[in-house]
Amino acid sequence: MRKVLVCALVLFIYCSSDVQAQKIGCINSVRLLQSLPEKVDADSIFARYARARQDTVEHLMNQFQQLGMRFQASDGQIDGSVSLLRLQQLQERIEYIQAGTSKSLDSVRMTLYQPITDKLYKVVAYLARKEKYDFVVDNSVSQYGYYGTENKDLTDKIKLVMKYGMKEVE
Repeated sequence: MRKVLVCALVLFIYCSSDVQAQKIGCINSVRLLQSLPEKVDADSIFARYARARQDTVEHLMNQFQQLGMRFQASDGQIDGSVSLLRLQQLQERIEYIQAGTSKSLDSVRMTLYQPITDKLYKVVAYLARKEKYDFVVDNSVSQYGYYGTENKDLTDKIKLVMKYGMKEVE
């Protein structure tokens, strides 16, 4: 029994010293991303693209509503310009464009923002290696919150590295 207690005590001391030796830093990725001119440009491009897609859908919806009102006014009589088939085709086109818009927006978002997040990751990894951090946590995405002293917050240092480059900030 004594050997088990001694082994447990040694294991406890070993594990607790390993935990104490870990260096943990934090960042606020939302603040970092908002400070990047590339992010502002990407937001602007994405907003214009999304608005253009939305305008297309709204235009088709207006056409559909106008044709529907004309069809109802004619009591369903097919007059050549408004038919049930034409309404169904327009509705299918709207549904197709709406489904494609979601995929298209995801693709454009990925194309615009992936290089920005990749750049941020590289800078965080560089600074973590340079300053010997074992872990860097993002306190802007945690639903539980994170408390750390200000000297553990790397956000401002990362801004400097992103502004002046990895080699210049030594």
